[in-house]
Amino acid sequence: HQAKPTFVENQTDFSSVPSVRAALVGTDSAGEYVNPVDHEAKLGAYRPLPRFGWAVVYSVPVHVALGPAKQLTWWIVVGSAGLSVMLGLGAVFVARRVAGPIGHLTSAAESIGIGTFRGQLDIRTGDEIEVLATAFNRMAVTLRETEGKLRGRAEELEEVNQALESFSYSVSHDLRAPLRAMDGFTRILLEEDAGVLSARGQRFLGLVRENAGQMGRLIDDLLDF
Repeated sequence: HQAKPTFVENQTDFSSVPSVRAALVGTDSAGEYVNPVDHEAKLGAYRPLPRFGWAVVYSVPVHVALGPAKQLTWWIVVGSAGLSVMLGLGAVFVARRVAGPIGHLTSAAESIGIGTFRGQLDIRTGDEIEVLATAFNRMAVTLRETEGKLRGRAEELEEVNQALESFSYSVSHDLRAPLRAMDGFTRILLEEDAGVLSARGQRFLGLVRENAGQMGRLIDDLLDF
């Protein structure tokens, strides 16, 4: 015990130390024990030397033996915490890089759905999301062009409808006027001059009125068509 010379000076009796006592009786092993001499917990290995009647004992204080393990445990805890922080920051970065652009795409798609999207998405992520945004912008341009064409066709259809309304008015007014005159004059003849008209003449006038009525119905069918 070079570290503690008083043990030699005072001829300390080590036979009470568990590892020494076990080695002296011929036991070869290792374990943890409390040294009754210095009252310190130790890890010790011991082996008897029966040829000489001696015993070899090597012991290390528990706090010294487990110090590297504790230090390693501390580094593992610190490393795990650092890795967790890095993963969290990575998750935030990925969320901003991926979830943000996808959110813009979703909002733009909803705007197109209600017809209010008129701009262009400016997404520059350098990955598939940017490719998707570029395709989305092309689709938006195509939709706007198609919408413009449809608006032009709608205006054309409105002009055609106005022309049809004018035509219907002309048909109703210009074609019905002669029919009303024919019906009116033949009715007057039949009412006022029935006495001077022959039966054959009255029948012809009746046929004229009947055909005028049929012509009126044809005009109604034409207008409905």
